[in-house]
Amino acid sequence: MPQGVRNERENPRVRFGRRVRELREAAGISQLDVAARAGVTGGYVSGIEHGQRNPTLDVVFAIASALRVPP
Repeated sequence: MPQGVRNERENPRVRFGRRVRELREAAGISQLDVAARAGVTGGYVSGIEHGQRNPTLDVVFAIASALRVPP
């Protein structure tokens, strides 16, 4: 199955978490740095990256701001 098709069917939390991790790693910052900038805990950021958390819209915007990317 092509990558794009698999990604469209994948759980949105997993897709979002993967993207957060990609952006965080590209920026060269730790989960704790993102957490501090976004006003959440490091464990919460970890849960997002692993697709275990379903962040609110407020948290999505806070993380985007912490990563300096558009939501």
